Amino acid sequence: IASSARPILSLYPHSNGSDFGDGTAEYTTAIPTRASDSFLSGKADAVFSSRWRTALRGTLDRAVSDSEDTYQFYNFHNETHYGFVNTDTQFVSSPSLIQTFRMGLSRNWNFFIPNVNPRVPSSLSFLPGQPFGVVEVTPLQDFGNNQAVISRLLLATTDAQFHYEISARRGKQSWKVGAGYAYTQTNPALDVNTRGL
Repeated sequence: IASSARPILSLYPHSNGSDFGDGTAEYTTAIPTRASDSFLSGKADAVFSSRWRTALRGTLDRAVSDSEDTYQFYNFHNETHYGFVNTDTQFVSSPSLIQTFRMGLSRNWNFFIPNVNPRVPSSLSFLPGQPFGVVEVTPLQDFGNNQAVISRLLLATTDAQFHYEISARRGKQSWKVGAGYAYTQTNPALDVNTRGL
C-alpha cells in the first residue's frame, strides 16, 4: 500500500460482521440521528366596531437535525427556520360598500453544513485551511455518503403579498374590483467540492 494512501485507508473501520472467506467481510453500524422541532402559532381577532374588524395570524417554526454518515466521519447539520404573519382587515363603509385589505409576509431559511469528526486528523485535508474532503473508492461506501461534497448550503426566501379589494352593491347590481402585489426574494449560497474529492 502506498504510504500516501495508508493514512486514508486506515480510517476505514475493521469488519465487525460475517467473514465471507474471499477477502471481504461485513461491517454494520447504527447511525445516530438527533432532531428537534419548535413550533409556535397564534391568532387574534378584533372587532373595533360594527364596521371594522381585523384578524391576525402568525406562525414560527424552527427545526434542527444532526445525522452522521456510515463511517461517522461527518456530522450533517440541518436547520430550517420558517415564519409567517398575515392579516385580514375589513371596513364596511356603508351597507352597500365593503373594503378589504389583506397582507402576508413569510420568511423561510434553510442551512446545511457537514462538520468533520474531530477524530479525522487535519493533516489529511486535501486543501490547506479546509476540512477533510470526500473519498470515493469503488466499490466501497463513499466517505460522506455523497452529501459531504456540499461544503455549505444556505437558502433564504422572503415572500410578501398585499391585496386591496372593494365590493359594492347597488340595487340588483353588484361588482368587485381589487389589486394585488407580490414580492419574492431568494438568496441562495451553495459551495460544492470546495474541500476536494
